[in-house]
Amino acid sequence: MALAPGVVPNDGSGVNSGNGGTVTGTRSDQTDITLDGLDVNDQRGGFAFTTTVNTPLDSIQELKVTSSGDDATYGHSAGGQMELVTKSGTNAFHGQAFEYNRTTAYTANDFFNNLNGVPNPQLIRNQFGGNLGGPILKDKLFFFFSYNGLRSVEPEQNYDTVPVPSFFKGQLAYMNTSGNTVLTPTTGPNSLMALDPEGIGADQSLLSFLQARG
Repeated sequence: MALAPGVVPNDGSGVNSGNGGTVTGTRSDQTDITLDGLDVNDQRGGFAFTTTVNTPLDSIQELKVTSSGDDATYGHSAGGQMELVTKSGTNAFHGQAFEYNRTTAYTANDFFNNLNGVPNPQLIRNQFGGNLGGPILKDKLFFFFSYNGLRSVEPEQNYDTVPVPSFFKGQLAYMNTSGNTVLTPTTGPNSLMALDPEGIGADQSLLSFLQARG
């Protein structure tokens, strides 16, 4: 896509980051993608070149890109038009299989990990798949099947945002630059009640729910 006229990919510079690129200056969510005539646009994320279904390269027979000069017959968007057509079987059986494997033993460690004596983190990635096509009824009916699989083992850090202890008591607080929890000075211990126009304060059922999960 980067070679098509008028297409600007997500280059990581901040100009196009987060939206997945643009076509002839339109918004990223205005790029229309069809697969065998069906709409496969990522409407939720709004990315320019992202489909909602898996489209392995080995299963694509034809790709047509229209970056400008298109009309309403091509789709419902004002940006670029991408038409994907999947392969179909023939009178002869054709297929292939592949597997790519990456292990920790054959992966170089990070420079800063080596500098600080940190061992190489575990990374095992196995990508595999294949496709097969052929006849069901000669010259009349054919089939094509494609599959891609990925198995990955690697460490991952997850950070959860949890309320400070004072919140369970219905108090508003903040954490200062020293890492200490400080109650909101203008409201004091009953901060939520003081801020509530009706003077009710924190919902006790909600506080009980949070305390049970804490």
